[in-house]
Amino acid sequence: MNRILARYLEKELGVTVVPVNKPGGGGVVAITTTATARPDGYTVINTGDYIIPVLTGQAGYAIEDLRVVAQVGLNGAVLIVTADSPWKTFQDFLDYAKKNPGVKYANPSATSMATMRTENLSRQANLKLISLPVPEVASAVLGKHAPIGLTAAAAAKGLAEAGKTRILFSFDPARDFGLDPLIPDFVKVFGKDVPDIPIAVYLAVPAKTPSEIVQTLEAAMEKVSKDPNYVNELAKNYFKASFTPGKAVMDQIPKKTSLIKAILQTAAPAAPAK
Repeated sequence: MNRILARYLEKELGVTVVPVNKPGGGGVVAITTTATARPDGYTVINTGDYIIPVLTGQAGYAIEDLRVVAQVGLNGAVLIVTADSPWKTFQDFLDYAKKNPGVKYANPSATSMATMRTENLSRQANLKLISLPVPEVASAVLGKHAPIGLTAAAAAKGLAEAGKTRILFSFDPARDFGLDPLIPDFVKVFGKDVPDIPIAVYLAVPAKTPSEIVQTLEAAMEKVSKDPNYVNELAKNYFKASFTPGKAVMDQIPKKTSLIKAILQTAAPAAPAK
């Protein structure tokens, strides 16, 4: 997504845009590099969550050190089971989990935004799920180490089409990520009034970046988001183009932070990996 976005921003801004990898700390290194950079508009970041590392004490920056230019996309997340699982539908799973608290779900990280989203689902539906962080979610599910797993839409589609797994639930509308539109999603099951935590991708800059620079970047991002070629390229890579102005995003940060903080404080302890 970073490279696709860079190409389209480059055309819109009329300047060279160079994607730079800054791996480490689950994104903390890249975010810290941006938060402490010169606020001149020439260091921007295409990032997912930057709140959780602050709340868990892993960040070298504060939430207030970044300014979101715009939301640029959404990542899809789904729950999968083996093809021979007794749970044929998501309702089957809900019924079982409510009667049998403590179902373990495999996930790639105990503190990822996708895991927070699943913990939120567990709280809203009173399922009392237990997080099982594993290196490979699909392997854990296929190997029967966990009866259900949380994974990205892109990873799930190939396994489902190969007949190895079944996608029980998609947090976002399934059709948005090239999946069967009949797969139930969060809003269909729980309604619009139940809080959810979408896995958003943001374009962000250092907090002290002048407003006129932020406005220039935001206007360029809005135009890019309406380019059908850009939208199609993201779709082929299982991302959904989804533009939201920076101010609207920033206005929601306190609410999102409060929800995640509550989840981190009350989530059931992660199950030990075997």
